[in-house]
Amino acid sequence: MTINDKLRKFAESHKMGSVAESAGVNSSAMSRYINRGSRVPAEVVAPLAKALRVSIEWLVDDEQDWPPVWKNHTTSDGSAVARSPRGGGCRLN
Repeated sequence: MTINDKLRKFAESHKMGSVAESAGVNSSAMSRYINRGSRVPAEVVAPLAKALRVSIEWLVDDEQDWPPVWKNHTTSDGSAVARSPRGGGCRLN
């Protein structure tokens, strides 16, 4: 699944204008990535991954399919929490 396919899949359930704004990406450029399959510049990948709360590796690796590999965060007590783009989480340890 390409980065464009993954962005298209996210667009089914997320407001990609907000994602674009969080990533510092022009909304028309985001639309081109999703609707036309335009190449996503390397300098945009990390901000997009951060805005979507996924790993850069998952986003750019065409071998990795849906669902996303959520970026893990650590809580104040040191336990890891996997976060979804909607901000929900489940304790991993």
